[in-house]
Amino acid sequence: MSISAFPMLRAIMSKLVGADEQGSVFASMACLDELVAAIAHLTYGKLYTFSVAWFPGLMFVVMSGVSIIALFGAIVLHGWMHKDPNESVKALSYINTSSLSSDTKKTGNVI
Repeated sequence: MSISAFPMLRAIMSKLVGADEQGSVFASMACLDELVAAIAHLTYGKLYTFSVAWFPGLMFVVMSGVSIIALFGAIVLHGWMHKDPNESVKALSYINTSSLSSDTKKTGNVI
């Protein structure tokens, strides 16, 4: 993932779970991130070692293929999440508002 995707993903996830679950969500995301990085390092390293003699550019072809698969998955996920415009509002309506100040609850203004 790009460096800007992680803060955005963490912000979204913090809004979707309660305050008592945020630690476990962030820990799970960090473990998954490290696991994927370790597997990618081993896989891409071995692939480069085996293919450098006969096709040095294979590494870039494989990485672009993985990126295309991730892009396709993001497009499908986006379409699935936005099939009904009112559904996204319903999905976000259960966000915990207990962290908002009393002024925000009265007026509805966050800023």
